[in-house]
Amino acid sequence: MSSSRLGSHTTISSQTLLLFAVGALLLALPLALNVMNRVRAEQRMRQAVAQMSAQTELNKQKLARLADAEAYVRSDAYIEHWARVQQHWVKNGEVPVIVSATDSLKPKSQPWWEQFLNQ
Repeated sequence: MSSSRLGSHTTISSQTLLLFAVGALLLALPLALNVMNRVRAEQRMRQAVAQMSAQTELNKQKLARLADAEAYVRSDAYIEHWARVQQHWVKNGEVPVIVSATDSLKPKSQPWWEQFLNQ
């Protein structure tokens, strides 16, 4: 009788162990999914940080170019260039020369093939 009792007690213990393992697995599964979701979220955040860092570097370079352009626009060299080229201003004592593009500047003679084709 003691042997049958021992065998049934061992079976109960195996079933208990199996139920415990299944329960532990069921409890661990949501935790594992949570860890995986956090890892994916961290990867997305790292990618976003890398993209933002690259954009920040581009913006710093653009800001430096704009600062250089602003310094040039505020310089006397640019002001003189603007006044002479765009506004056609001259200094005292200078004589302005305005050249207009007319048809008289085009060459009068045509190449022989154009003369042949136009006849």
